[in-house]
Amino acid sequence: AAAEKAAAEKAAAEKAAAEKAAAEKAAAEAAAKIVDVSPLKSGRPDSMLTYDLDRDTTESGVYPVVLISYLQGCMDYADDAKAELVKAYASYMLSAEGQEYASAAAGNAPISEELRQKALAIIDQVK
Repeated sequence: AAAEKAAAEKAAAEKAAAEKAAAEKAAAEAAAKIVDVSPLKSGRPDSMLTYDLDRDTTESGVYPVVLISYLQGCMDYADDAKAELVKAYASYMLSAEGQEYASAAAGNAPISEELRQKALAIIDQVK
């Protein structure tokens, strides 16, 4: 009886953990989606992904109350080695691994693949 009780408790705990993880993933995706449904701020160069967050959106599956972090760097460096270091750092920050680390360490919502591709295209232009 004790073994059955322990097995049932373990199964319940695993189910609760899986449900919590699924809810956290859904919340993170909803938070990240606000960027995808918001327009870029006008009057900014193409190398700046600065968004005018549409906090009044009625888009389904969007959580509009978020804090956005920006990563800023120069587009042209006099030192090629410094340019490569900046590109490597920024690329890591945008990578799935970097986003997973930020999520685990600070509770950040990972960016969408759409935003990642836009940002990586800008990083490729750094020289």
